[in-house]
Amino acid sequence: MQCKLSCLIIAVCAAVITHAQKPVKDSSINYTKEYVDSLLANDTLMKEFNAFVDSITATKSYFDFSAGFSNRIFSLRNNAFNSQQVNSMKFTFTPTLSYINKTGLGVSFSSFLIFDGGNSGFYQHAISPSYDNVKNDNVAFGLSFTHYIVNNTKSYNTTPFNNEVYGYIIGKKGWLQPGLAAGWAGGNYSEIYSKDTFRLVTVGGITRSVKFTIRDTVKTSIKDISVTGSLQHEFEWSNLFNGDDQFTFTPILMLSAGSQDYSIKQSASISLTKFPIRLRRLAKIANGNTGFKFQSAGLFLSGNYTTGKFYISPQYYLDYYLPNDLQKGEKRLNGFFNVTVGVTF
Repeated sequence: MQCKLSCLIIAVCAAVITHAQKPVKDSSINYTKEYVDSLLANDTLMKEFNAFVDSITATKSYFDFSAGFSNRIFSLRNNAFNSQQVNSMKFTFTPTLSYINKTGLGVSFSSFLIFDGGNSGFYQHAISPSYDNVKNDNVAFGLSFTHYIVNNTKSYNTTPFNNEVYGYIIGKKGWLQPGLAAGWAGGNYSEIYSKDTFRLVTVGGITRSVKFTIRDTVKTSIKDISVTGSLQHEFEWSNLFNGDDQFTFTPILMLSAGSQDYSIKQSASISLTKFPIRLRRLAKIANGNTGFKFQSAGLFLSGNYTTGKFYISPQYYLDYYLPNDLQKGEKRLNGFFNVTVGVTF
């Protein structure tokens, strides 16, 4: 292919030099059929050269297989949702298979494996159709939908969302590039807590110590909206170790606002394990809306090194929680990392 390209370039340059001169008729030239055919051949050569260049530079469809290691469990794309995690000390391994069409349409499937001692295992999966347009000279934009399939048999936290929509637009002009992203997510989830206790019970004049198991079930329905403004600049280095590698580093300043609409149903039951006595089930219902407000400010550091078809992409997001409603044990400053290695084919 390289030989063909070199020959084409030499021939085209020769043809261009020949035809670049002022078109004054030379009486020494015999304008025969053979001479006219040679001009047509040069024109055909130019068309072949253009078609060849287009074929090697055109966007192509491809598959992508990657594996990521991270401490984020809520969202694949939206850091505004990930910042709502209370616990950032659980680690996940996420293999992902994606297909990206040359039109910008794509679909991916991910599985989440959590490392949590005896509770380790695959706790959720995600399927995500998407569209990304990066060909525009002024802006890049995209839209995705993600459906989460949760393994409810696991006792640890999974994402509270069943479905998520995420869209973004990023400017390409200027040294500082502005961006805007918006997300919506909704879902239902349950959390079950249990505690063993003892109580003295008198029946027929006989007092006995009876073991009780107190179970508390919290069912939550939630809808979350986020809007994030950003400023970023991409640094780029090429040919670091060979002639086919590249490294980009992009720091991004982010400010997120949003609202949550939630409904909580909490119930507690007391059951006997040694005595046939049952108490009436207690329940209470709570509904609320946080209102639209600023939620967090963050710094997102994204790196990407590619060589041939292989790449590695480390990322770190430092989030500062803004509202004054921290619960006991929660931290205002949290960090979330992700390291992904992958190959395209």
